[in-house]
Amino acid sequence: MFGERPNLVEKYTDKLIEGFHIVFVELPKFKPQSIAEHKMAVLWLRFLTERPSRR
Repeated sequence: MFGERPNLVEKYTDKLIEGFHIVFVELPKFKPQSIAEHKMAVLWLRFLTERPSRR
């Protein structure tokens, strides 16, 4: 339908960074029903964005 996609790993092997990984996490839409749920959502988002890297 859209044509064949090139294998990106084969196409860009000279630009790979060993040990570098990206993880995408899709979170469902969440509408807090209470102040406590809102605070918990804020804490989770802060945790996910401010985690120190594991070196």
